[in-house]
Amino acid sequence: FGYEEARRSRDDARAAGQIAGIGVATYIEPNTYGSEFYKSAGIAGSGHDAAIVRIEPSGAVSAQIGVVSQGQGHLTTVAQALADALAVPIEKVRVQSGDTAAAPYGMGTRGSRGGVVSAGAALGAARIVRQKLLRIAAYLLEAPLDDLELVDGAVRVRGTPASSLTIAQLAQKAYFAPTELPPGMEPGLEATHAFDPPALTFSSGTHICRVEIDPETGALTIPRYTIVEDCGRMLNPRVVEGQLHGATAQGLGGALLEEVVYGADGQNLSATLLDYAMPTAALMPPFEVEHIERPDPNTPLGMKGMAEGGVMGASAAISNAVADALAPLGAAAGRQPFTARRLADALRGARR
Repeated sequence: FGYEEARRSRDDARAAGQIAGIGVATYIEPNTYGSEFYKSAGIAGSGHDAAIVRIEPSGAVSAQIGVVSQGQGHLTTVAQALADALAVPIEKVRVQSGDTAAAPYGMGTRGSRGGVVSAGAALGAARIVRQKLLRIAAYLLEAPLDDLELVDGAVRVRGTPASSLTIAQLAQKAYFAPTELPPGMEPGLEATHAFDPPALTFSSGTHICRVEIDPETGALTIPRYTIVEDCGRMLNPRVVEGQLHGATAQGLGGALLEEVVYGADGQNLSATLLDYAMPTAALMPPFEVEHIERPDPNTPLGMKGMAEGGVMGASAAISNAVADALAPLGAAAGRQPFTARRLADALRGARR
């Protein structure tokens, strides 16, 4: 963002008669909420989630997760994690959720926990299936388990690529040739795993923005908006950035636009979307985003929950920027949302 240079630019704008301000907000976002959190808080409930992972006889991977997505991209993220864990192309992974007749019991999507618990449960199940796959390969290839590697859809002996079996070949043995499996091993390649995350993970971030306010109309514009976010290891940076953009837009909507207004007679004057101002793409500034990946040591792959922090950071950064813009004039907006009318009233009040 270049804070010092931005302050000089703001001061130059003020000297030229503009109303400009800079706002900074740094937050820590507790999230994920494992069972230990509920116990310590005296709240009934659980924080675990579960997944079922199966390698089909074709070598394709199918999974059922308990978490249901409302647009967060859980199916894509879990598919990526499984593709990496089982060394198969993502096109051969199918993840389903929301079917109560098939999906395992889970505790739902809330508290920025979906990515951590769904991927954590799926990866746990995948590790069980992977280990069984390697045991079958070790038996059939007559090789020590420690000498095997799972690469590009096949299990092979390290240093001897010709000594290998594809995942599909091993899966067909697992399902259709039980007498060729290691003694005592049950047929099939399927596992269910429940994952209970740590009591909390902590994401964090900083939002910084510049605002300009029209001295006559009170209309506010945001010439620049920068975000730095740490949500641990990012499984899918595009999904992370999309959630961050959406959450920040929600925060800006609440800070600048959204308000339930009542008439003197108690009638709701903003009961429809014709009257209740919602954030739209045309009203949003471009977001400059930088990511810092500090893995959490207590979750698979170092993941942390994320997304709600975008709301927290945006609301506070805009508030600080408006306060900074109005302070030299002796004005204060009082409260959110900082609509053009509220800002214009504040400016007129300061001129009296």
